[in-house]
Amino acid sequence: KTASDADVERALNMLLEQQVKYNDVHRPIQDGDFAVVNYTGTHEGRPLTDFAPTARGLSEKKNSWVRVAKGEFIPGFTDVLIGASAGDHRKATLTLASDFVAKELADKVVEFAIEVVGVKEKELPAITDDFAKQFGAENVAALHAGIRTDLQRELDFRSKQAVRDELLGLPVREKDWVVVGATPYRQRRAPESVTREGPVNVVG
Repeated sequence: KTASDADVERALNMLLEQQVKYNDVHRPIQDGDFAVVNYTGTHEGRPLTDFAPTARGLSEKKNSWVRVAKGEFIPGFTDVLIGASAGDHRKATLTLASDFVAKELADKVVEFAIEVVGVKEKELPAITDDFAKQFGAENVAALHAGIRTDLQRELDFRSKQAVRDELLGLPVREKDWVVVGATPYRQRRAPESVTREGPVNVVG
Protein backbone atom coordinates (compact mmCIF):
# COMPACT_ATOMS: atom_id res chain seq x y z
CA LYS A 1 0.00 0.00 0.00
CA THR A 2 1.17 3.51 -0.82
CA ALA A 3 0.47 6.67 1.15
CA SER A 4 -2.16 8.60 -0.79
CA ASP A 5 -2.69 12.32 -1.25
CA ALA A 6 -5.72 11.99 1.03
CA ASP A 7 -3.51 10.45 3.75
CA VAL A 8 -1.09 13.36 3.47
CA GLU A 9 -3.95 15.84 3.62
CA ARG A 10 -5.36 14.24 6.78
CA ALA A 11 -1.94 14.33 8.43
CA LEU A 12 -1.45 17.97 7.48
CA ASN A 13 -4.87 18.83 8.88
CA MET A 14 -3.84 17.30 12.20
CA LEU A 15 -0.82 19.59 12.30
CA LEU A 16 -3.07 22.55 11.57
CA GLU A 17 -5.45 21.54 14.35
CA GLN A 18 -2.59 21.66 16.86
CA GLN A 19 -2.31 25.40 16.27
CA VAL A 20 -5.97 26.25 15.97
CA LYS A 21 -7.26 29.44 17.57
CA TYR A 22 -10.75 30.13 18.88
CA ASN A 23 -11.52 33.82 18.55
CA ASP A 24 -14.28 35.64 20.40
CA VAL A 25 -16.76 37.10 17.92
CA HIS A 26 -19.52 39.58 18.59
CA ARG A 27 -22.23 38.39 16.25
CA PRO A 28 -25.05 35.83 16.17
CA ILE A 29 -24.04 32.17 16.20
CA GLN A 30 -23.52 30.52 12.82
CA ASP A 31 -23.20 26.88 11.87
CA GLY A 32 -19.68 25.71 12.67
CA ASP A 33 -19.11 28.17 15.52
CA PHE A 34 -18.43 27.18 19.11
CA ALA A 35 -21.00 28.39 21.60
CA VAL A 36 -20.01 28.87 25.21
CA VAL A 37 -23.13 28.09 27.20
CA ASN A 38 -24.61 27.50 30.62
CA TYR A 39 -27.46 25.02 30.63
CA THR A 40 -29.72 22.91 32.81
CA GLY A 41 -31.57 19.79 31.74
CA THR A 42 -34.90 18.62 33.17
CA HIS A 43 -37.62 16.02 32.62
CA GLU A 44 -41.12 16.79 33.83
CA GLY A 45 -39.67 19.75 35.69
CA ARG A 46 -37.16 17.71 37.65
CA PRO A 47 -33.36 17.60 37.22
CA LEU A 48 -32.20 14.77 35.01
CA THR A 49 -30.09 13.40 37.83
CA ASP A 50 -33.32 12.52 39.63
CA PHE A 51 -33.81 9.88 36.94
CA ALA A 52 -30.20 9.11 36.04
CA PRO A 53 -27.83 9.96 38.90
CA THR A 54 -24.76 9.61 36.69
CA ALA A 55 -26.03 12.14 34.12
CA ARG A 56 -24.50 15.13 35.87
CA GLY A 57 -23.13 16.49 32.61
CA LEU A 58 -26.67 16.71 31.26
CA SER A 59 -28.36 18.15 34.33
CA GLU A 60 -26.21 21.25 34.60
CA LYS A 61 -23.09 22.68 33.01
CA LYS A 62 -21.48 26.10 33.06
CA ASN A 63 -19.12 27.66 30.51
CA SER A 64 -19.35 24.58 28.33
CA TRP A 65 -18.07 24.78 24.77
CA VAL A 66 -20.40 23.19 22.23
CA ARG A 67 -19.70 22.97 18.52
CA VAL A 68 -22.74 24.19 16.64
CA ALA A 69 -23.31 21.54 13.99
CA LYS A 70 -25.79 18.80 13.16
CA GLY A 71 -25.55 15.86 15.54
CA GLU A 72 -23.16 17.50 18.01
CA PHE A 73 -23.65 16.81 21.72
CA ILE A 74 -27.30 15.70 21.70
CA PRO A 75 -28.98 15.88 18.28
CA GLY A 76 -31.14 18.99 18.17
CA PHE A 77 -29.42 20.77 21.07
CA THR A 78 -27.38 23.14 18.92
CA ASP A 79 -30.17 23.79 16.39
CA VAL A 80 -31.78 26.33 18.72
CA LEU A 81 -28.50 28.21 19.09
CA ILE A 82 -28.30 29.35 15.48
CA GLY A 83 -28.85 33.12 15.41
CA ALA A 84 -28.41 33.56 19.17
CA SER A 85 -25.89 36.03 20.59
CA ALA A 86 -24.08 36.32 23.88
CA GLY A 87 -26.60 37.03 26.62
CA ASP A 88 -29.50 35.35 24.83
CA HIS A 89 -31.51 32.49 26.32
CA ARG A 90 -32.88 29.53 24.39
CA LYS A 91 -34.90 26.41 25.19
CA ALA A 92 -34.55 23.03 23.52
CA THR A 93 -37.15 20.28 23.91
CA LEU A 94 -35.71 16.97 22.74
CA THR A 95 -36.70 13.33 22.72
CA LEU A 96 -33.71 11.23 23.62
CA ALA A 97 -32.89 8.17 21.55
CA SER A 98 -34.02 4.70 22.60
CA ASP A 99 -30.35 3.67 22.84
CA PHE A 100 -29.29 6.75 24.77
CA VAL A 101 -26.14 6.19 26.81
CA ALA A 102 -27.94 6.92 30.10
CA LYS A 103 -30.54 4.19 29.73
CA GLU A 104 -32.79 5.68 32.43
CA LEU A 105 -33.36 8.63 30.09
CA ALA A 106 -33.95 6.64 26.90
CA ASP A 107 -37.05 7.78 24.96
CA LYS A 108 -37.72 10.54 27.47
CA VAL A 109 -38.62 14.10 26.51
CA VAL A 110 -36.12 16.46 28.11
CA GLU A 111 -35.93 20.22 28.23
CA PHE A 112 -32.77 22.29 28.25
CA ALA A 113 -32.66 25.90 29.39
CA ILE A 114 -29.63 27.43 27.71
CA GLU A 115 -27.84 30.71 28.29
CA VAL A 116 -25.34 31.81 25.65
CA VAL A 117 -22.24 33.16 27.37
CA GLY A 118 -20.08 33.72 24.31
CA VAL A 119 -19.48 32.89 20.67
CA LYS A 120 -16.17 31.65 19.29
CA GLU A 121 -14.98 31.18 15.73
CA LYS A 122 -12.40 28.58 14.79
CA GLU A 123 -9.33 29.85 12.95
CA LEU A 124 -6.76 27.53 11.44
CA PRO A 125 -3.26 28.78 10.57
CA ALA A 126 -2.36 29.40 6.94
CA ILE A 127 -0.19 26.77 5.29
CA THR A 128 2.92 28.82 4.57
CA ASP A 129 6.65 28.25 4.56
CA ASP A 130 6.78 29.78 8.03
CA PHE A 131 4.24 27.21 9.20
CA ALA A 132 6.32 24.42 7.65
CA LYS A 133 9.47 25.63 9.40
CA GLN A 134 7.82 25.04 12.77
CA PHE A 135 8.00 21.33 11.95
CA GLY A 136 11.59 21.38 10.73
CA ALA A 137 10.79 21.65 7.02
CA GLU A 138 12.29 24.28 4.75
CA ASN A 139 9.03 25.05 2.98
CA VAL A 140 5.53 23.73 2.33
CA ALA A 141 6.70 21.36 -0.40
CA ALA A 142 9.29 19.86 1.93
CA LEU A 143 6.67 19.46 4.66
CA HIS A 144 4.39 17.56 2.29
CA ALA A 145 7.28 15.36 1.19
CA GLY A 146 8.31 14.65 4.76
CA ILE A 147 4.79 13.73 5.78
CA ARG A 148 4.46 11.38 2.81
CA THR A 149 7.80 9.72 3.67
CA ASP A 150 6.76 9.23 7.29
CA LEU A 151 3.38 7.82 6.31
CA GLN A 152 4.97 5.39 3.87
CA ARG A 153 7.46 4.27 6.49
CA GLU A 154 4.60 3.60 8.90
CA LEU A 155 2.60 1.71 6.26
CA ASP A 156 5.60 -0.44 5.37
CA PHE A 157 6.22 -1.23 9.03
CA ARG A 158 2.60 -2.21 9.59
CA SER A 159 2.62 -4.40 6.49
CA LYS A 160 5.75 -6.26 7.57
CA GLN A 161 4.41 -6.69 11.07
CA ALA A 162 1.13 -8.10 9.73
CA VAL A 163 3.04 -10.68 7.66
CA ARG A 164 5.16 -11.61 10.68
CA ASP A 165 2.10 -12.00 12.89
CA GLU A 166 0.38 -14.15 10.27
CA LEU A 167 3.43 -16.42 9.94
CA LEU A 168 3.60 -16.79 13.72
CA GLY A 169 -0.13 -17.40 13.97
CA LEU A 170 -0.66 -14.33 16.15
CA PRO A 171 -4.07 -12.65 16.30
CA VAL A 172 -4.60 -9.46 14.34
CA ARG A 173 -3.76 -6.52 16.54
CA GLU A 174 -5.34 -3.13 16.34
CA LYS A 175 -2.60 -0.53 16.59
CA ASP A 176 -2.70 3.19 17.10
CA TRP A 177 -2.18 4.81 13.75
CA VAL A 178 0.63 7.33 13.97
CA VAL A 179 -0.39 9.79 11.32
CA VAL A 180 2.91 11.62 11.27
CA GLY A 181 5.64 9.36 12.40
CA ALA A 182 9.25 10.48 12.41
CA THR A 183 11.35 13.45 13.42
CA PRO A 184 11.16 16.29 12.52
CA TYR A 185 7.48 15.82 11.73
CA ARG A 186 6.46 13.83 14.80
CA GLN A 187 3.87 15.82 16.70
CA ARG A 188 1.33 14.87 19.31
CA ARG A 189 -2.14 13.90 18.13
CA ALA A 190 -4.43 16.88 18.05
CA PRO A 191 -6.93 16.86 20.95
CA GLU A 192 -10.41 15.62 20.11
CA SER A 193 -12.04 18.19 22.34
CA VAL A 194 -11.47 21.90 22.58
CA THR A 195 -13.50 22.38 25.72
CA ARG A 196 -11.65 23.97 28.58
CA GLU A 197 -13.34 21.52 30.90
CA GLY A 198 -12.75 18.51 28.66
CA PRO A 199 -15.42 16.84 26.58
CA VAL A 200 -19.02 17.25 27.56
CA ASN A 201 -19.83 13.96 29.25
CA VAL A 202 -23.46 12.98 29.44
CA VAL A 203 -22.71 10.58 32.26
CA GLY A 204 -20.17 10.68 35.04
